[in-house]
This record gives sequence, structure tokens and C-alpha cells, in this order.
Amino acid sequence: MKILFKFWFVVLFGCICYSQQNKDKKLEGELLKVKNQAFCDCYNEVLSGKESIRYKDGSSYIQIIDLKGEYIFGNKKYTEMIKKWAKKEYNSYDPSQNLYLMKCLDFYNSPVLIKFIDSVRQKEITIK
Repeated sequence: MKILFKFWFVVLFGCICYSQQNKDKKLEGELLKVKNQAFCDCYNEVLSGKESIRYKDGSSYIQIIDLKGEYIFGNKKYTEMIKKWAKKEYNSYDPSQNLYLMKCLDFYNSPVLIKFIDSVRQKEITIK
């Protein structure tokens, strides 16, 4: 009887752990979408009013994200973070070359964005 009890305990514990791992993976996937959207928004902000571009990309992760949109859209902290980064000076050795993508890639990997993503993670963990 003890062996049967131990067996069911291990099975139940395994199911709970597996379920939690799946939730964690899903959340991390959604947070990556927020981070990717921040990169896109940074690039859009950097380009606004600076270049005449024939093709303007309208990429937005809002179409596929399962987290609340308020983390991105209408979030004053998010918008200010991007605008502040976009104002940073990135000067190329060749003045005819712009470093827009590099600026946004640096933002993508910045401690500022990591801190923002961590705050979203904490909110989501608290909610669930």
C-alpha cells in the first residue's frame, strides 16, 4: 500500500512540475514577444522623421501576443524608455552611414529593457 501511495505521489508531483514548466515556457515566450516589439518600436522611433523610406514596415507583435497590451501600448514608462533610447547619439566614422539598427539592437540587449521585461514578468507571476 505504501508503494502504491508513493507511486501516485510521484506521478502527481511530476504532473504539477510539468504543468508549471509549461506555464513558465509560455510566459518566457510571451516576454520575448514584448522584447521583440520593443526593438520594432525603437526602430520605428529612430526612423520617424529622419529618413524618407519607400517601404515602411508595420510589424507589431500585438497581433500574436497573449499578454495584456497595456504592457506595450499606452504604457507611458515603455514609451518614454524607447524615446529616451532613440535620442542617444550613435555616430559612424562615415557620416553618410546611419547606425539605426545598431542603436536598436543595443537597446534590445540593454539593462534598461531587461529591467522592464523583468517588471512585466513579476506582474504576470503575481497575477497567476
